Amino acid sequence: MAFSTSTILTYASFAWLPDMLGDLAGTTPTEGGVLLAVTGLVSVPGALLAPLLVARFRNVGWLIAVGVVSFVLGYLGLLVVPTPLTLLWVLLVGLGSILFPVCLVLINARTGTAAGTVALSGFAQGIAYALGALGPLLVGLLHDVSGTWTLPLLFLIAIALLAIVPAITLARPGLVEDELAR
Repeated sequence: MAFSTSTILTYASFAWLPDMLGDLAGTTPTEGGVLLAVTGLVSVPGALLAPLLVARFRNVGWLIAVGVVSFVLGYLGLLVVPTPLTLLWVLLVGLGSILFPVCLVLINARTGTAAGTVALSGFAQGIAYALGALGPLLVGLLHDVSGTWTLPLLFLIAIALLAIVPAITLARPGLVEDELAR
C-alpha cells in the first residue's frame, strides 16, 4: 500500500502540479514547469540515500513518516496558503517522494530469498503502477467535477495519509517469508 500511495502521489504531481500552481499561485506555465523540476531535484538525494538508510536502520517507519508528512504539508500548504510560500510547498512535495525509493528498497530488504523478492516485487509493483496510473486521472476528474483544486488536493492528502497504515507494518523488522510461515 505504501508503494501504491507513493506512486499515485508522484504521478499526480508530474501530471498536475504545474496547472495547480498556475491556478493557485499564479505561476506562468514556464514557472510551473521549473517548480515541477524542483520537485524532481529535491527527490534525487532521497533516491540516492534510501538504500543506505533502509540498510542502516532496522526501523524505517520514520522514513515513511517523513514522506507522508512532507506530502501532506506540501499539499495542505498549496490548499490553504498557496502564496507566498509556493516554493516551500513544492520542496515538501518533492521531499515526500522519498516514499518511492524507500518502498523499492524495502522489497529487497524485507525478503530473504530470490523467489520471495521476485514474488513481492511483481505483486507490489504490479498493483502500485496500476493504481499510480489512476492518480492523474482521478485528480483531473475531481478538478473537472469541482472546478477547483480543493477536492483534488484533499484527495492527495488522504492518499498520503493512507501510507501510515503500511508504515506501521514496515517499521517492524522481519522478512515476508517469515510472516507467511506463521
